[in-house]
Amino acid sequence: MRWIRIAIADDAELFVVQRLDIDRMAFGHYASGSPLPNAKHLIGNSAIDGWRKAADFSGDSARTFSGPSLEEARHEVVAARAPINALPILRPGDAGRWDNGLEQVYRDRIIGGMSAFVDSAENRESFAEAVKCKLIQKISGRMTGGWRFIAARD
Repeated sequence: MRWIRIAIADDAELFVVQRLDIDRMAFGHYASGSPLPNAKHLIGNSAIDGWRKAADFSGDSARTFSGPSLEEARHEVVAARAPINALPILRPGDAGRWDNGLEQVYRDRIIGGMSAFVDSAENRESFAEAVKCKLIQKISGRMTGGWRFIAARD
């Protein structure tokens, strides 16, 4: 993992372009709890002393077949004072959406800490745009119109 400093609009554009060339790396069974402690480690050991540090969690499921449970992992990261933001990638037929759908699961089981939020990608095709919106939210520190958003409880 390599840290990338995004200081100006050109940095953000380059970041997005580079991400478009990366093939999907996750296949098979889920280990949804494993990335969160790893994110905490990366944040804590970064050579970049950023004033806003957060873990980001994106995916189309909250299932876990190995590693720590989501509850354990979430507690560990939030206890280290690193907020966890989430971006669920909705699947066709995700019944209920906020009413016990994937967005609600991400709110209840994944996000946490000061200023944590859920912002959804409507499908895989809209993921890049959702990531862009999420980065704008994180960098600016404020919500702008049009985003479906729900804040975390501590």
